[in-house]
Amino acid sequence: MQYSQCDRIERLRERIENRKIGDDVCFFCANHYEKSSMSMEHVFPRWLLEKFNIWDDKIFLLNKTTISYRQLLVPCCVQCNNKHLSKIERDVKFVSENGVKAVADFKLSLFLWLSKIWYGMLYKELFLPYDRSIHEFGNILDGEIINQYCDHLELMQAARDEIILKDFDPFSIFAFECQTVDTPSLNYDYLDDAITMVSAMRMGKVGIIIVFQDGGAQRGFADALYKEVPYPLHPFQFREICSKIIYKESLRDRTPKRMAIEAPGQIPQYYQLPLLGLSLKPYYRTWEMEPYAKYLSAYTGIDIKDIYKPPDKIRTWLVDGNNQPLYIPFTN
Repeated sequence: MQYSQCDRIERLRERIENRKIGDDVCFFCANHYEKSSMSMEHVFPRWLLEKFNIWDDKIFLLNKTTISYRQLLVPCCVQCNNKHLSKIERDVKFVSENGVKAVADFKLSLFLWLSKIWYGMLYKELFLPYDRSIHEFGNILDGEIINQYCDHLELMQAARDEIILKDFDPFSIFAFECQTVDTPSLNYDYLDDAITMVSAMRMGKVGIIIVFQDGGAQRGFADALYKEVPYPLHPFQFREICSKIIYKESLRDRTPKRMAIEAPGQIPQYYQLPLLGLSLKPYYRTWEMEPYAKYLSAYTGIDIKDIYKPPDKIRTWLVDGNNQPLYIPFTN
């Protein structure tokens, strides 16, 4: 196929939409390489596993089985691993060491880093059997499912300087000050939701939640959310906030629209169109307590009957009976 000088976007999209799966294809950039140009990338970086001593801790997969963090390796080209992803790792490590005050300067890096982890988890499941005793069931995920996230993988190429996100964030990011204790592993938590594309990580004194594909819409939710949050957060309170944000995203009823512009010799620039557009349709459907209670139960592990009392009473660990932020001490 012949390409002109202004076909960089078309080439990028063709590469991603027709990506192959294998140990000679980079999970991040979707390029095919010789084995000598490939490495195995830790989905969760070494510095994180060492800092919180979670090498052998288990994390759930989509089929409800578990895998240790040390086993979460995916094929990655040397260029992505040693150049593009390494820079992002340095940025995020700085945030983990400096807390909430550092988040504003590294929003894009946090988005790309958590995207890499979120996508890397899905990618790993392309290689893992759904049921080890019944091979006919195939693997947990197949290529058709991973291809549903082509648009997101395209945005992730901002890490490789293949595209520029011009004057917009495709995501909403929330940062919270969190309590810590002496046991490193207790200062860490990770969760995500594949359907709503929300990812969250508590790493020491900072907890980050990102809604990957809402076009920044949930930023309007931030003021009310931050107002009811006690500081610093107990890990359980962080989980409750995650539940709120994930449920809120499940109510989103519009898809943000973007356009890409390129010129000869320049990196393609991506722009986001106004979220509301010309439609009068609400951006979110109405919040209802019963379905929210199901999310809260799922992400806190508390039985729904202990959380929800119909028609609209729901338990919270964020505020007290006077609707004031509730501080809960965190101990080993």
